[in-house]
Amino acid sequence: MSTIGNGVGVMAEDEVFWRKDGSSFSVLAYSYPQIKEGKVVGAVVTFTDNTERMETLKRIEYLSRHDQLTGLKNRMSFDEELVSIEAVIPTSIIVGDVNSLKLTNDIFGHTTGDQLLKQVAAVLQNHCPSWASVYRIGGDEFVIILPHSDEQFANSLIEKILEDFEGQEFLDGRQTIALGAATRTTDGESISEIFDIAENHMYREKALRLRETQRLQLNRLLSLLFKKSPREEHHAEQVQRHALFIGEILGLSKETLSLLGRAAYHHDIGKLTLNESLICTSERDGADQRAYQSHVSAGYRILNTFEETVDLSEYVLHHHEWYNGEGYLKGLKGNEIPYLSRILRIAEIWEREALDRSDPERIKTILNQVSGIEADPQMVERIIVSL
Repeated sequence: MSTIGNGVGVMAEDEVFWRKDGSSFSVLAYSYPQIKEGKVVGAVVTFTDNTERMETLKRIEYLSRHDQLTGLKNRMSFDEELVSIEAVIPTSIIVGDVNSLKLTNDIFGHTTGDQLLKQVAAVLQNHCPSWASVYRIGGDEFVIILPHSDEQFANSLIEKILEDFEGQEFLDGRQTIALGAATRTTDGESISEIFDIAENHMYREKALRLRETQRLQLNRLLSLLFKKSPREEHHAEQVQRHALFIGEILGLSKETLSLLGRAAYHHDIGKLTLNESLICTSERDGADQRAYQSHVSAGYRILNTFEETVDLSEYVLHHHEWYNGEGYLKGLKGNEIPYLSRILRIAEIWEREALDRSDPERIKTILNQVSGIEADPQMVERIIVSL
């Protein structure tokens, strides 16, 4: 009744009403003073069901400390936990960074990237002991805090997590995530320093396994493409074989032939971004044809992602250019088209027209038909002379 005593309105949000059945619900109460001739003569009290408001406040509180995508605790919770465990010895910290998030987003879209993050979070959560917590503290960075846990326990947990990734359908298997750990064992070490050490160990592991991780990613991308459209594997092998045959006729060096062969095998990797119907049909309307043509730029992006294929990306980007400028994507013509891309164009013609199963006269006829239009006429002339 403080409102009557001092004439000041009061709000109370901890009131409870009870139902006949014994259940209760939260009530928001307001008390408003009633003043007459300058004196408080009474009060008006109102009650409002506070259930929805309390649920909203709880939801806001939860979201302020949890990652909305994965449900894990977020950076705010992590920072608070670091303070609370400053005196706990030993404490181990595991820092993880997802290796393939950017690649997944670029190739399959952010929805698939989000799914990857949720899968990673689930694996980490499944292996997290009851006394520990998992946090997502950045876009692709995760942390496990292990109070009262030594270095041996942290390292054994890392191995169990990686084994779990290996057994699931992840793009990179155990290379899906790079993990590093560190343990606080004395009062002379701050918990923040331990986090920095664990993060450095993670980045060192990431750097040491970069080439292995990228090779695994590239192989898995090719496997996904060949699984989506099995004929693409045969096509890649055939175009590679034809390109090397043409390259030898043109007198390429051993090193350039190797580069050409790799470019030929990977030339259609961008088709991984297309749906199966676009890959498997040759009858496409304007919109479908434009969508199909996007596989060239997609292949360029994919190959630029990996150290060992970045040197192929330019040739793949231009392998659908025509000598007369009527190809795609940029409409380059003549010598504007990279030399190896012009060879890839002839290799695809060779495969398309089944010239490996044709007699010399038919080969000459087909090549003369495309010479100066789709194919480099000087290359065509040298190939015909060699037949």
